[in-house]
Order: sequence, then C-alpha cells, then structure tokens
Amino acid sequence: MSDNLKYVRKSLNSTILKHGKMSSADKDRLYQTVIHHKVSKKRFSIAPVLSIAAIACFTLFIGSFVYKQIENKENPQNDLALINNQEEEDDKTTSKNEEQKNNNSSNLASFLYELKVMLQENNMSSSPIEDSAKEVGDFAKDNAYRFASIQKEEAILKKLQEIGKLGESLQEVDTDEKRINIMSDLDYVANQLVVIAEAKGIIDERNNIIKNLEYENLETWLKSVKESIHAESFKPYGNREAYERNIGNGANLYAKHYAALEDDTAIKDQLKEIAEVTNKIKKEEGEEKRTELLNTLDLMIDQLLEDR
Repeated sequence: MSDNLKYVRKSLNSTILKHGKMSSADKDRLYQTVIHHKVSKKRFSIAPVLSIAAIACFTLFIGSFVYKQIENKENPQNDLALINNQEEEDDKTTSKNEEQKNNNSSNLASFLYELKVMLQENNMSSSPIEDSAKEVGDFAKDNAYRFASIQKEEAILKKLQEIGKLGESLQEVDTDEKRINIMSDLDYVANQLVVIAEAKGIIDERNNIIKNLEYENLETWLKSVKESIHAESFKPYGNREAYERNIGNGANLYAKHYAALEDDTAIKDQLKEIAEVTNKIKKEEGEEKRTELLNTLDLMIDQLLEDR
C-alpha cells in the first residue's frame, strides 16, 4: 500500500505538482503586476437601451393601430344605434300623433251620434221642448266649435260650423215652432256630416255612447225589454204610443251598444237585426203596425236568449 502511494506521489511531482523555478526578475514583475493592477471600469453599453426603446415604440404602434381599428368599427355601430334610436323616437311620435288623431275622430263620431240621440228624444217627447231645446243647442254649439278648432278636413269643418251656428240659433229662438224647425235642420246637417265622416273612416262603434248603463249585462237588458213589452201600465208616459215608442228608442241604443261589444258574429248579427226592428218601432205611428213590430221583437229576444 505504501509503495502504491509513493508511486502516485512520484508521478504527481513529475507533472503539475512539480516544483517550479522562478527568477528574481520574474518575481519582481509578478509583484509589480499584483501591486499596481487596476480594475478596468466597465464601459456603458447603449445597446440594451435601444432595444427597450424599440420594443416600446413597436408596442405603442401596434396598440394605436388596434385602437383605431376598434374605434372605426364602433363608430358605424354607434351611428347605426343613433339612427335606430331616432327612428324609434320618430315612430313613437308618429304613433302618438296617430293615436291622438284616432281619439279625436272617435270623439267626433260619438258627438254626432249623441247629438242625433238627443234630437230623436226631443222629437218623441210630448212635453214642452224649450228647456231640452236649449240643452241640445248648447251641446251642439260647444262641441261643434271645439271639433272645428282641431279639424283640417274642409268638408267636415264646414258642416261643424253649420252645426255650431244652428246650436246658437236654437238657444236664442222664442217659440216651439222655430225650435222644431231648427232641430230638424240640425238633424239634417248632422246626418250629412255622419256620411262625410264615415267616408273618412270616422265611425263611432257606439260602445261609449251609453255612459251610465242601467243593466248588468246583455241578458239582463233583454229580459228587461221583454218585461216592458208585456207590461200593462205605460207610466210614466201619458199614453201607450209614447211608451211603446220609448221602448223602441231605448232598445235601439242598447242593441247597438251591445252589438259593438260582441265578439260572436252570430250574436252580433242578431243584435243588429234587433236594432233595425227597434228603429222602426220608435218611428211607427200606427198602433197595429207598432204592435206587430213589438211581437217580432219579443220573439227575437227569446231566440237570442236561447242562443246565449
């Protein structure tokens, strides 16, 4: 073992671990080099700075390009949204104006129908007409001038003005004869205006004419009419004729009212037929013919109640 170690040591001494020889001059030079050596300063390099600046510029350029593309894409969408919003506002305004126009038209039709009802009631009444005539005149004047102020159709405007003037005259006259003549003229002009208005699409559905209904529903009204037909007393009217003609007048209004509200076509048609018969009853002066019409009405009501 000791021989092997001795051999290794001998081998090492003959290679990298062998004793070196250094002259005095070499020693002195090594000393001077170690003592006077100065650490060289690292020189500043601009390359990293330029690299960072280039990356920042590239990033800014790409970001700006992407932002512009997004902005350009959003602008048409924003413009389209503004256009759509404007169109929606215009549609709302148009719809509101159209609705207002329809309401005005409906009110005009209702006014004409109510005026005709008032004229018919006055025509059938046997009592003095002074008070009722003034009421009709006031109703005709105020409403005719009100609708005339918002009316653009020349033909309708002209007839409304005529009705307004007749309404004024009806309030001023002092005899029943004059009142009857004026109401006859008023009825004639109102009929003319109804025709003109209907040609313009202004039609009253007659479902708002009877403002205070006396009956709970259609069946209740039909049964009430039957009771009136078969009643022995004609009070509060002075005679049987006035009583029966009043049945015709009231039934005519309610038949039209319920017909306007009815969805069933068959029932609606039956109510319209009843309205035609009752219209004849309220105008019929002959007792025999009026009795015949009332019997027909009685049978029609029985049929309608059965169908309902």
